[in-house]
Amino acid sequence: MRDLAAAAARRPGRTTLLALLVTALALAGASRLRLGTDLLALLPVSDPSVREFKDAVEDFGFARRLLVAVEADTAAGLAAAAPKIEAFYAGLASMPGVRSVEAGIPAGVVRRLGGADGVRLLPEGALRRLRARLGAEGLRAAATEARTRLGDADGGAARDLILADPLDLRGLAVEFVALRPRSGLSLPAADGSLPLLSEDGRMRLAVALAERPPEDIAFSEGMVRETRERFDSALGGSGLRLVLAGAYPVAAEASARMRFDLVGIGLVALLAVHVLSGFLFRSVRLLLAVGGVLVLAVVWTAGAAGAFFGEIHVVSVGFASTLVGLGINFGLHVSNAYAHGLESALAPPEAVAEATRGLARGLLASAATTAGAFAVLLFSSFRGYAEFGVLLAVGVSLACASALLVLPAWLGGSASAAPDPVRGPARRLGEVLLRRRGLVRAGGAAFLLACAWLASGLDVRTGTETLRPDLSAFAEQERVLARFGNVVEPLVLVPEAATLEEAIRENDALFERLAAASSGEFRIQSLRYFLLSAETAARARSVLGDVDPGETSREWKEALRAAGFREAYAEEQAGRLRRLIEGLSEPPPGTEEWRAAGLGPVLEGAISAREGRVRLATTVYPEVPARAAETLARVRDAAGPGVVVTGLPIVRGRLGLLVTRDLGRLGLFATLLLLAILAATIRSLPGVLVSLVPFVASALGAAAALRLAGRGITVGNLAVFPLLTGMADDYGIHLWLRFRRDGDAAEALSESARALLTSGGTTILGFGSLVFAAHPALRDLGLAAAVGVAFALAASLLLVPALLPSGGRYRTPSGSIRTRTGFAQAFLSSE
Repeated sequence: MRDLAAAAARRPGRTTLLALLVTALALAGASRLRLGTDLLALLPVSDPSVREFKDAVEDFGFARRLLVAVEADTAAGLAAAAPKIEAFYAGLASMPGVRSVEAGIPAGVVRRLGGADGVRLLPEGALRRLRARLGAEGLRAAATEARTRLGDADGGAARDLILADPLDLRGLAVEFVALRPRSGLSLPAADGSLPLLSEDGRMRLAVALAERPPEDIAFSEGMVRETRERFDSALGGSGLRLVLAGAYPVAAEASARMRFDLVGIGLVALLAVHVLSGFLFRSVRLLLAVGGVLVLAVVWTAGAAGAFFGEIHVVSVGFASTLVGLGINFGLHVSNAYAHGLESALAPPEAVAEATRGLARGLLASAATTAGAFAVLLFSSFRGYAEFGVLLAVGVSLACASALLVLPAWLGGSASAAPDPVRGPARRLGEVLLRRRGLVRAGGAAFLLACAWLASGLDVRTGTETLRPDLSAFAEQERVLARFGNVVEPLVLVPEAATLEEAIRENDALFERLAAASSGEFRIQSLRYFLLSAETAARARSVLGDVDPGETSREWKEALRAAGFREAYAEEQAGRLRRLIEGLSEPPPGTEEWRAAGLGPVLEGAISAREGRVRLATTVYPEVPARAAETLARVRDAAGPGVVVTGLPIVRGRLGLLVTRDLGRLGLFATLLLLAILAATIRSLPGVLVSLVPFVASALGAAAALRLAGRGITVGNLAVFPLLTGMADDYGIHLWLRFRRDGDAAEALSESARALLTSGGTTILGFGSLVFAAHPALRDLGLAAAVGVAFALAASLLLVPALLPSGGRYRTPSGSIRTRTGFAQAFLSSE
């Protein structure tokens, strides 16, 4: 590698041409790179509970729903615009890519509820109240009440409603709404439909089911754009507001934020690290060369990601800014050694050759150390971190390659170098630390013990907030759901069977068990009253089976006459009641009948098939979030064997175990890798122990900072401790190896200070720039890593010099050390 680097430096033109050719190929690969907005892709699909949740989301189209809400300042204002709103919702069904639109229970379904066979849809309690009403006394009371209400009715619509349903069958039918999760279904409109209306009457909601998944970014952006355009066309200038929620506006907004995270934050990090490097190196030409090869490394990594992955997700986009902070170190080490060669009166070509020859072995080993720490993330249960680790492992390797093969060709034309501005102050600091060696050691030990004590109280947090980016679309979704009373995370229960009929029977039995176990702790949303099994119809007949259709209809006709209704009207209503009772003997309606009645959207979101078996979705909404654990236990017991119980509350419970397992497993792998590299590189027990100090300080310091900040180990920051094994150990190794060369701790610190400050500072800036990321997991990781590296850098500059042995007994003649790690030769002349 050293000969190859020297050859590249001797042929700058050919090297540059080859680099540009590789860059062109990388750009072609990067053009294929897609941004994946599927948040569930970050979850560990190998876990059974997570897999069941993903299956439910995919099978029942939960992610393919666009919530379209129309909001007004007052209920009267919304009611006045009802015809235009209905026309707008009807128009959504014709929008390209929309399979169906549900804006409530359609009039056709309501007619089934109040028609000849609709009585079977009533809950058992409502059936018994109807049975009591069908007696002679109950019929006379119902007729009298209807006549009284008619006399007090305000408006033609209310009078028509009373005349159409004097027995108030529709009022009984609406009782099944109580089993839905406070859906806000209003009373029947003039056309008989039940629109989805918020409890305060100021918002109406429709749910559009789309044909393509929200992960199709172009489709999601088109859905959002087309919906807004149709709203402006139908309701523009009306004073109403459109609120969009669901997976599609989330995907559209997430893709824009991900592009910013990938490009914008990367540019911010690039600018920040160059400002710091410029302050310490003070050479524009040198910084332009280092920045150029760094950009090459980022582009090459993006090309590799496009060629092999094709898609990166919300956590993985942070690789760009992180790679900027890590990857620039290789170029800075080469530039630093080159500058020292110029200070030693070497000509530029000789200074470049000496720098690459002296650094090649060390930088390759350093890249292997850091890349290995990131590659350990391949063992993570979380796909997002595994992908993030692979990208950075590849990126660090490419950054090292560009620094050794391309940068020397771009440095050779410069014959000036600014003096090292921190060498003198670092020398004086080292001398102070050595004079107060005992005090520094005691203070360092006390500080580490205090950090260890704080870190011992660090807990594992399982909140799912780290799985969700900070997007306004999520805030809008929560606001819409809150307006309709649904503000808790539901549980989804999935019974399955070989046929739809068997699945319906299983679903009926499940509903019975859940209703018996509820005790007001949760609400049930089920297809029980839409997809009727023979057993359901039999239960309805058992309640009303002793009612004589002819006699009851005759009594109803007499009651209406006595209440003052006309003969023709009484005859019509008596015939309707007879048909209703006789309809109990008819078979229950099938799915196609319900689709014809307008219930298609409901069925599509609750019936699915997987591997030849029919699956139905029943949703349970806990009423008291604080008792979610007790509710979950009650629901599991009621569900029984053979019913899948899933949902975010269950996934959250599993995340704690998965995070703990990942932290222990990844930490063990990374620590073993670190010890192996230290043993192979230093080959000295005192050296290994001294080199471990910055890593120990970084891990304990980061843990203590998380504890003081009120944070714990989360899905977002679990990877930081394994990563610190690859980033924090280099500082101690470099100081130890430099000390072995000169036998003078103060001199080792003075010669190394600029490299340590630049390397640590740029790494801190690279990770710290992730604070601007949209995803909380990236922010958690970036802040924890930046704090950890800051502790490692502080320990290297303030504690490690005082721990180096005295007396020069580790001094080695210059050139005799065969180093195998990154910073080892940063300031050494050629061997």
